Amino acid sequence: GTRAAITAPGGRVEMPDERTLAASEGSFVVDNFWPDDAVARIDFRLYGGADGLGALLHSPLIREIAALDLDPATMKGRADLRVAIPLLVNDIPKFVDLPLAVTGRISDLSVDRIFGKDRLEGANLTLAYDRGDLAVKGEGKLAGSPALIDVRQSRDAGGEATVSFALDDAARARRGMGFGSQLTGVVALKAVLPLGAQPSPGIRVEADLARAAINGLIPGWVKPTGRPGKMNFVLVEGPATEIKDLVLDSGPVQLRGTALLSDEGAIDKADLTTFRLSPGDDMRAQIERV
Repeated sequence: GTRAAITAPGGRVEMPDERTLAASEGSFVVDNFWPDDAVARIDFRLYGGADGLGALLHSPLIREIAALDLDPATMKGRADLRVAIPLLVNDIPKFVDLPLAVTGRISDLSVDRIFGKDRLEGANLTLAYDRGDLAVKGEGKLAGSPALIDVRQSRDAGGEATVSFALDDAARARRGMGFGSQLTGVVALKAVLPLGAQPSPGIRVEADLARAAINGLIPGWVKPTGRPGKMNFVLVEGPATEIKDLVLDSGPVQLRGTALLSDEGAIDKADLTTFRLSPGDDMRAQIERV
């Protein structure tokens, strides 16, 4: 008269949009249900299409504990997760405060427009969630280029998703960003997208130009391969794509300012509050495509 155990070999989670996830290996075990601090160990496996996982993340209760804004219709792949809940049966908390732990993998994941207009493909990710703290790590392809993915989120402090990848000449050409002999070699990029309930101010982008050669990309700017160069900015998408807080440092070359991009990624307008090509320069530039 002290122990209770229930097993559930199989089940199904149905979402309002008719997407589903399968459940199996379910169990509910209380070793001794008489003490006031009796704990029920709830465990089950959850698996199925990535779109089903996206639909689950959109359900009202789950959104309270994992604020990931992903459109299930843009997601493909497979999810296989293990869920564990050590539940105090005499003091059941609100859903948002459940001691929920989730571990598992998401394989062959594809998501449209995950970073700006770029598509993530063939990603294999490990996932760990423990009482409000989320960690996702893995690799895939972003706009056809190999990428490393790192997502960190906490319930109280929000979080961010970081994607690191490199664009060589061929990758830039595929994206319609080929600059010919003005920019050659590899540009290493890190894009950081804030996560959480608050609207995102944009994607923070860091570019390392050390492995790239530049010859006249801006008139007068020449940088051989191997010489350091860095560029940081915030990419904000809207009716027009905007670059804010642009900071470029490459030897004597320094740029600060903002820019508006066309649908093809070319500069339509730019306001450079600092435009320095040589030591001692003190210039400002306003650029407009006509």
